[in-house]
Amino acid sequence: MDCLLYRDKKGVVVGILNRYPKDFPPYEKAGNINIFVRPDMLRQGIATMLLREALTRWHVNFDQQQYTPSGAAFLDTFIRSDLKKGKRGWRRG
Repeated sequence: MDCLLYRDKKGVVVGILNRYPKDFPPYEKAGNINIFVRPDMLRQGIATMLLREALTRWHVNFDQQQYTPSGAAFLDTFIRSDLKKGKRGWRRG
């Protein structure tokens, strides 16, 4: 598993992105990611920063992921925001 960490000013981990380079049956497929942000740190751009960094390092297939309702809403906002800005550094599928 590959991990990206986001730390606050005190060095405490408040966000993490896990990427699975290989299948981890029956839970994850190769290329899947999970993003976790400490609840009191939500809506501060942490997940966005972690995802942007992941996209610079690895191919992420958004279509194969499994989403929580909040994860699906986050991705929808992320994609719409990037489309408005003309960014296309990621790709679906």
